Amino acid sequence: MTPSTPETKAERAAKCRAKVRHVSAAAAKAAGLRRVQLGHADALWVYHCNVCFGWHLTKRNRGFEFAVHDPNPFATIVK
Repeated sequence: MTPSTPETKAERAAKCRAKVRHVSAAAAKAAGLRRVQLGHADALWVYHCNVCFGWHLTKRNRGFEFAVHDPNPFATIVK
């Protein structure tokens, strides 16, 4: 796929299947916060998927409404 070629439905569906699907924005936020606290990302954004109608996380800030970041960067995490 080139930047000028639109994705097909099959390509969008394949990308969606490769991601973790959360049943709600709250569930995605909780999972995102945990990933941030574990050091897997500095910040994550939650977005609603128009393919599976679930919620996914991304490291790219594309103006999504929900940002997830650790409010206490000095918090200790019990693994």
